[in-house]
Amino acid sequence: MANRRSEGAAKSSSGDSAKPKRMARPIRSASSKKPKRSDETLSLFPDLPERIQVERSITTMGFFSVHSGIPADGNLERTVRVERNTEEGRVDAKATIASLRATGGFPGVEEQDVYYAILSAVSEAMAHGEEVPVPISFSPGELLRRMGKSNSGPNYTALKQQLKRLAGTTVVSEKSVYRSATGRWENSDHVFRIIDALIIKGETLDDGTVSDEHQIWLSPWQVENLIGQHRLIVDYQRYLQLSKPIARAIVPYLQLWLYASKKSGRQRCERYYDKLCELLGITVEKMPSKIRKQLGPPFQELIDAGYISGWNIEQAPGVFKKRYKLVFRHGSAFDDIELLEPADESPRSNDNLSDDETRSFVATLVAAGVWDREARKLTRGLTREAWGRALQIVEYVREREKDGGLEDPGAFLAHLLRADRAEPVALLPKDRARRSPRTEPGAPLPETTDAEIQRQAAAELEAYRARESETNEIIRSLTPTQKAEIHARAFVEMKRDYPSSNSWAPTVKEKQLEVYFRRLVRELY
Repeated sequence: MANRRSEGAAKSSSGDSAKPKRMARPIRSASSKKPKRSDETLSLFPDLPERIQVERSITTMGFFSVHSGIPADGNLERTVRVERNTEEGRVDAKATIASLRATGGFPGVEEQDVYYAILSAVSEAMAHGEEVPVPISFSPGELLRRMGKSNSGPNYTALKQQLKRLAGTTVVSEKSVYRSATGRWENSDHVFRIIDALIIKGETLDDGTVSDEHQIWLSPWQVENLIGQHRLIVDYQRYLQLSKPIARAIVPYLQLWLYASKKSGRQRCERYYDKLCELLGITVEKMPSKIRKQLGPPFQELIDAGYISGWNIEQAPGVFKKRYKLVFRHGSAFDDIELLEPADESPRSNDNLSDDETRSFVATLVAAGVWDREARKLTRGLTREAWGRALQIVEYVREREKDGGLEDPGAFLAHLLRADRAEPVALLPKDRARRSPRTEPGAPLPETTDAEIQRQAAAELEAYRARESETNEIIRSLTPTQKAEIHARAFVEMKRDYPSSNSWAPTVKEKQLEVYFRRLVRELY
């Protein structure tokens, strides 16, 4: 931290290494043209902006968990998986969030409040077309005022710790952080911080003087993203009314989910309960009664504030009998939702599948014998028109399987779906199976094409078997200690990816653990 502080102070004093300052485009906010509101009584903080803009990647990747500090197990790394719309289509992204013991562990909702307060000042500057100060400085009282808190001694003390947690946390991105400067989502060789350097009020500077304010050097990539409109516009007055940590933590996610569902014509959205717990860093409860006890009070606060009009718990379909999903219904806060959505990375259009439809189709392909990873690839970016065609292909393969002659229906189906993406294929009806093939565009799929696909599927199956045989040879060469270590790691990764695996049937758990074990063997040896 000392090196960072010295470097930051040097930047501030010399200005030689500072990046060229850029003018920001104004955004619609309280300082420009205010949108109409149906609930003007919400303005309980008249001296604060009505709306602020926050960097989108950070606030929707699980960076801020519900509870801050060092967890009971002492683990100072947590990995969160999210879905992103990238230049490659819809992908599964991953963010590894690492904190420091010396700075107090992970940032939580209190740190999110500090972050939003800092960005409220940035939003005001940008709304007036002003440059974002480098560094940006606050007296403790000013920062607390922007958080809607009193200038009490405990709040002053807590603020210092909260700033240190923000400065001491890094993110290793695997398609989880967007860079407006490069126009892409960054991979795992990029490490990000939201605060590059920090000087706490009362600390001695390199020149021997004492800082009379908190001085904060925001990471340049973050300011670039705000200028490039990779952001969320947060209803700050409404947000400041919330008191329960879970309610405050879920606000940015609700905004994205409800906007996407409303834009596609639906008045509700659904999310898996265990995935939400992973984002928020909270315990996954196993029974609906305990889930209601856990989420009922904060969700009631969200209802009172107008974010949602109601919610419910439903059992998720599929193999995992005790997996649950949460259903949210739109509230009045999103009547003017178009003003809250950023210009870039707009949600999928009406022509795209919903998240639940995507998951359902992946499950359909897996049930038909397609490998899970391949099923996800085939489903990414699928439009409704292509989805309808894909379902017809699934039914076609099922009928062919009933008739016999398909050695590996899953591989056959995967090849047929890939071929259909390259050039739409009309499927050959049973009663025309023996007729001569037509050659014009859109002709039914001839049997010779089926035979070729089967040959390709057989070749793929043979390659898979060879790979599995090689894996078996490696496993036989391992010592018991090596096998035990890999097995333990596989168990940890399975628990991380499937928090609800404790409720699985023993046979399901054992099968999934074997998948992780064999994958790790191939990766490590």
